[in-house]
Amino acid sequence: MTAKNPTALQEEKWKTSDTTITFETNDETIKCFLNESPLLKRLATGESIPWLSKFRLQYREYLAEYFGTLLLVSLGLSVIHQVTLNKGTTGTFLSVNLGWGFGLTLALLISGRISGGHLNPAVTIAVALIRGMRWSKACGYIIAQLMGAFSGAALVYLYFCPLILAYENGVRQVGGERDTAGLYASYQNPAISTFSAFVGEFLATGVLIIGIFTATDKRNNIPSYCVPFIIGLTVISIGISLGSVTGGSVNPARDLGPRIFTAIAGWGRPVFTAGNYYFWIPNVAPILGAIFSGMLYEFFVC
Repeated sequence: MTAKNPTALQEEKWKTSDTTITFETNDETIKCFLNESPLLKRLATGESIPWLSKFRLQYREYLAEYFGTLLLVSLGLSVIHQVTLNKGTTGTFLSVNLGWGFGLTLALLISGRISGGHLNPAVTIAVALIRGMRWSKACGYIIAQLMGAFSGAALVYLYFCPLILAYENGVRQVGGERDTAGLYASYQNPAISTFSAFVGEFLATGVLIIGIFTATDKRNNIPSYCVPFIIGLTVISIGISLGSVTGGSVNPARDLGPRIFTAIAGWGRPVFTAGNYYFWIPNVAPILGAIFSGMLYEFFVC
């Protein structure tokens, strides 16, 4: 197949075959199958495409990370709202974990074939350090994930706003009997120390990374369509076995994005200062746990 429009993606160099199209930029070479997107087919035949379509094509991986994280956080936070605001009459601790696990499965099915479905800065940083992902690309992934998590929290708030107002009696609370900030982010359990919370997030994220590396290890010959279900089940397992101590954040985007939203939406500065600035635990511990467990997997298994 001969390309007719060599400037279709601005300054990117590209070439096509009967089944693939390859983009060569200053940073990397991206090879895509034409059946992945109608836009690719149009570009390969030399058809002119609108600027918005060019943008979608050029930043498709980051858009996939944004949308996948938005969906994950929307579904996960929604089940927390449903259980809490209805005082346990419409769900339990188990349903919260099932909601997060199946939500992640769906998000991975949508984004995985395009971006790899990281949806988590801890995963992205571990992959960059251990598997050689470019840091410029990793930074773009993390920004997209945070934006997706923020947007997901905003959507959930809009949907549940009447129930939130009724539950909190008009007073935004961070902690306490009518706490609603905890619907969006992780806060310290008064029964445990900061060190115990750090260890809990570190271990939980470590298990997640081992599950991801195992599911995506080509030597295991796991069909690609099974990977999202395996990772989703891993999250459910983590939640029902380790989640009661810290809430099992295991994802800095899932915590920080909604936390920033609550700071803007009326809960204010206490979302960061509560628990002696506890917010760093669910944002730093998962990253360190992901790196450590990823290195363990590489050492013992690879």
